[in-house]
Amino acid sequence: MPANLREDKAEVRVLPKKLPIFFCLPRLLPLQYRVHLLTSPSIGGPPRSYPIGRVRRKSIPPAFSSVVDSYCSKVFFAYVRTNLAERVPHQEHISSTKSCQLPGSPLPLTTQSPIVARPSTESHRLRMSNQSKILTVAYAKQLAGTKYADFHFPKLNEYTAIEAGAADVLSNLKGVDLYLNGLLSITDADAKAFKKFKSDRLFLGGLEEISETSARWLSQVKGPLFLRGIRHLPESVAAHFGQRKQRLSFDGITTISDNAARKLGAARHDHLDLNGLTCISAIAAEALAKACDHLQLNGLTKISFEVACALGAGSGAIYLDGLADISEKEAEALAARNGQLYLCGLTCLSVDAARGLAKFNGELRLDGLSSLSHEVAKELANSEASLSLNGLTSLSDEAAATLAGYHGPKLSLDGLEVISQAAGAALASFNGRLLARSIKPDNLSAATYKILRGF
Repeated sequence: MPANLREDKAEVRVLPKKLPIFFCLPRLLPLQYRVHLLTSPSIGGPPRSYPIGRVRRKSIPPAFSSVVDSYCSKVFFAYVRTNLAERVPHQEHISSTKSCQLPGSPLPLTTQSPIVARPSTESHRLRMSNQSKILTVAYAKQLAGTKYADFHFPKLNEYTAIEAGAADVLSNLKGVDLYLNGLLSITDADAKAFKKFKSDRLFLGGLEEISETSARWLSQVKGPLFLRGIRHLPESVAAHFGQRKQRLSFDGITTISDNAARKLGAARHDHLDLNGLTCISAIAAEALAKACDHLQLNGLTKISFEVACALGAGSGAIYLDGLADISEKEAEALAARNGQLYLCGLTCLSVDAARGLAKFNGELRLDGLSSLSHEVAKELANSEASLSLNGLTSLSDEAAATLAGYHGPKLSLDGLEVISQAAGAALASFNGRLLARSIKPDNLSAATYKILRGF
């Protein structure tokens, strides 16, 4: 395989109707096509869900659409995790015999043998091979002296160490994302130099621990800071980052103490990523929930009623896409939150849970639901929240008529492709803003089709 195709693999967690299946798609596509499907570790950004309808865009080559179809014919959205390999809790394989050819790939992508869902990051490969590569001052000056668009600025993830003074040069870069995920450690002097970094995002995902002094300097970085390799967050380090307001990613942390959570939540954060947490206490949840405009806790697979109450007490967006099930009491507790509530990991929803979520007044995302019964639709129709059901690819006439009476301001059904004329006419009567941008004109009048597409 050509060297330029031997890049990071993104772990794509596909949620079918029942159990999650994990597989990897090599990054073999041009970026303008790839970003429509997934957010990879090298691109950065929070985990997101994309309905298959969104994936099938005209800009995507037909050959790639066939790959998506072959893997996802019965799957309604793909949830992309950007966690490092060590944080993947388990592996599963695809038991299919289909073979597909990716555009630009010299070999077909086959699933006859298991495809393991462990993303390979540059820093992890370097650790395994014990290689060392130093980023010199001379090369840093060369980079600083060249005009780059952010798209073309090179990623520097292959460097495991940085020469004294190189951080000062790199901190003066403007308008670029700086990827240094291969660095295994930095000195306090380097951290102080990065304090001046005012460009876009700074990625230091290879660091597994930092000193209190380095934390003090790094906490003052003006742009988004990604420290996804940190495994443990001492209270002294949390206290420094607790004064930071810009986006902060600690996706490598699997547990957090109550005191560390209090210190980390001392100031209001714009965006805090803690997707590596697999459990959290009610005290820690309350401290974090009240301190973030966007709080990502996608690693939690279940929460207690006490934790749900604590998370519901805050305001802002909260991401709980790892939850596979939720009770009515937990749903009602979360519904007390003001802002956005992401529950895209739910593949089924009970009537009782729907009744609890219907009390939410913000933006509710349930993109993991692949089907919607009339009873559940009836409960959700009582909500005044903006509702996203992008995982639905079909809708019965009865459920469509029920959703048409939905009281919220916005209803998103971007995964819908084909519905009956009666269902289309019912949805077209919805009084709020309706989005069904993947819908096909089959069985629909021209007027109904335009309304559903948002024209």
